[in-house]
Order: sequence, then C-alpha cells, then structure tokens
Amino acid sequence: MSGKWNLVEDYTKYAYSSAGFYEREEEGIVKVEDFRAMISESSTSDSEG
Repeated sequence: MSGKWNLVEDYTKYAYSSAGFYEREEEGIVKVEDFRAMISESSTSDSEG
C-alpha cells in the first residue's frame, strides 16, 4: 500500500487523530496527553535535581 489514505479533506478534523488537538486546540474522541507539557515537566525536574 502506498500513498495517502485521504480519510478526510482536512487532517486536523479527523476524529481519531491528535492533529486537531495540536493544530486547532480541540479535543477529539481520543484523549491526548500533551507531549509538550510532559517535556516541560521533565526539563523542569531535570534542572532541579
């Protein structure tokens, strides 16, 4: 299989993708843990320890 699947015209509107969360700041069907917050927490605790 090759190429894109073209499930939707706008990939940020696909309900099962995290793209809407990051690009449009909208919650979808699937709960997304924001990796940016995890990185921020990790770097804060690294600098403290």
